[in-house]
Amino acid sequence: MANAVSQTLTAPGFWFERIRYTSSRDTIVFSADYQATTHPAPALRRIRIEVRALVSGLPTPEMFRAFEWVDGDGYISAGAALRRGEPCSFSISTHDERIDWTVRPVTLLTLASSDPFDGCPREKRHSLAGYLTLLPLAP
Repeated sequence: MANAVSQTLTAPGFWFERIRYTSSRDTIVFSADYQATTHPAPALRRIRIEVRALVSGLPTPEMFRAFEWVDGDGYISAGAALRRGEPCSFSISTHDERIDWTVRPVTLLTLASSDPFDGCPREKRHSLAGYLTLLPLAP
């Protein structure tokens, strides 16, 4: 019975993260962005869009590497790795920062109710409105 309950509360998914570092050699995080999704395509599409937006400001070798990943075999290989249950990543360095994108398979914990605020006092609902309805569980 416990196994049947856990199967209904979890779902396979993918965890996307983008981390921007203050320099190409530094480990100080400038910004980070995270997203959970139930399919790898939205995460890979997001990486492709973000890389395309940055490509004109990249040094020439990084620009060619970025185009190869975005329009060549890079994102296709990444999608194949995710379907095999393996993580994928891509990094670029600009003149003054480094950006790392990572997508990895995870098990997502779904909310038990279709109403994400079910059981939550009405005065607390507004402060919780921005939270994810899918939460990644540790592997």
